[in-house]
Amino acid sequence: MNLLLVVLGTAVLVVVTIDQFATIAGTGAGSGLVVHRLNDGLWRLALRVHRMWPSHRRLAVIGTGLLVLTPLVWILGLWVGWTAIFAASTDAVVDGQGREPATLLGRIYFAGFSLFTLGLGDLHPGTDGWRMLTVLAALMGLAMVTLSITYLVPVVQAATAKASLSRTLGQFDLADDSGPRTSQPQSVVQQLTDMVADINEMSDAHLTHQALRYYHALEDADSLAVQVCKLHVFLSSQRDLVDEGHALGRERQRRAAFALACSITRESRQDEASVYRSLLAHDGRSDHPVRALL
Repeated sequence: MNLLLVVLGTAVLVVVTIDQFATIAGTGAGSGLVVHRLNDGLWRLALRVHRMWPSHRRLAVIGTGLLVLTPLVWILGLWVGWTAIFAASTDAVVDGQGREPATLLGRIYFAGFSLFTLGLGDLHPGTDGWRMLTVLAALMGLAMVTLSITYLVPVVQAATAKASLSRTLGQFDLADDSGPRTSQPQSVVQQLTDMVADINEMSDAHLTHQALRYYHALEDADSLAVQVCKLHVFLSSQRDLVDEGHALGRERQRRAAFALACSITRESRQDEASVYRSLLAHDGRSDHPVRALL
């Protein structure tokens, strides 16, 4: 038996399992180490390409792809780990008829259908010990698929809520190229007060579901990053305009907007303008006119 393959395969399985549970169950912590670094690196690369050849449609496709990539990384890691373990011994996988040791390709095949299908095919585990490990592999495969669905469903729901919140904020027309809205500011502040809970929920969603940070809107009007920056510009302009009755509501909205910006950018700097500029950069919209108003 090749112990090195056993150790390497076991290490891969441990890392993948920890990463998956950290991503799904780590509420408020964001994501596991592997998918977090992989997604963040790919998104930074996408933004670098976007700066040279701007295309919000490409960013939208990549953002959706990163959502799908996360469970695929877990599945691939599980497959690689068990393939390494089944390749460690000639007795691990044998032909169902001649009892000959399976080839490497056969072991890859055996690991795959043991993890993701029901029953055995034309290849079989060679001894009782390897049969028990095959059962363990099947259980891990079933758990992996189930947890991946558990991960995807709430992220898709949160992405829908993110788009809805952006459209709702856009209806207020809080700021344009010339500056913040000036008509009926107190009425707008009062209406925005009812949205503080929705903004706070979106902050929690970004902290819980790291992949939500890469959800990208095609149009500026549908971009949550742009709308939150406009909200900041509008609220900053109302410091001396709203009466005392609306001042508390304005401050609650300001804190909620800043918390949302920090949850998306993963920053907590005291300089609010810097955080909002980073928010636009993360969304591939550093050239948006609202940046000059921050």
